[in-house]
Amino acid sequence: MASSRRWLLLAPALALPLSAKEPDNLWQVGSQWQLGSNQAGGSADPSMQLWLTHERETLVGMIFADGQSAGLALPLYQKSFLAVGVSPMQVVVRTRFSTLWRLGWQLDKDHQLTLGQLHDVTGRYGQNWYMEHSLPLPAALSLNLWLTRGSQAHMAAYDANSGWRDWGLTLERSWAWQQWRLGTELGAKQWLIKEHDWQPVVSLTLSYRFHW
Repeated sequence: MASSRRWLLLAPALALPLSAKEPDNLWQVGSQWQLGSNQAGGSADPSMQLWLTHERETLVGMIFADGQSAGLALPLYQKSFLAVGVSPMQVVVRTRFSTLWRLGWQLDKDHQLTLGQLHDVTGRYGQNWYMEHSLPLPAALSLNLWLTRGSQAHMAAYDANSGWRDWGLTLERSWAWQQWRLGTELGAKQWLIKEHDWQPVVSLTLSYRFHW
C-alpha cells in the first residue's frame, strides 16, 4: 500500500508501552513475502524482505527500531499514544528519508486506530497523511483499513494534484506457537488518481520473538 504499510505489521510493537505484561526488551526477526504495487496503473509484483525489530521500554516511553523506521512511542491518555521518529517514504519507485509522527488509540494488543504523517526531509516530495485502522473480527480475523492523502509536491510524482492517493482493506489472520508467529493477509487497494484502478494486496509473514 502506501509508504506507511509496514506500520500495520508493527502495530503490536507500538502497543508495548501501554501493556504491562509485555517484556521491556524485545527483539523480533522475520521475513515477509508480499504481492503489491506502488504505482497507479501498474501490475502487482512479488517482493521479499527480511527485517529485525527491537523495542525497549524506558521511563518516558518505548524506543523502537526495525532496520528502517526508528523513534520513540509515548503513552498518552488511557490507551492512546504518540510516536515520533524517522522512516522511509515510498514515492512511486523511489524511497525518501522522512520524519514521522503517529497518533493512535489502542483497542487491544493487536488492534489500533491511528492517524499519521510522513514528511520528506529534503522537501522535494512534501508529505503524506494516512489513517490506518485495525479492527478485531470473529474467528481471530482482523480487518485492516487505510486511506492516504498527499501534498501537491508528493502527488506531483504521480502526475496528480494534491488530494487523496489510495485506500484499501485487507483481512488478516495469524497463528502463534511459542515465540513463532505466522501471519497471512489478503485484500485490495484502489488508487484514487488516474484510472482509479484496483490492485491486490497479499502478504505472508513469519517472525520469531526473543529477549536478549
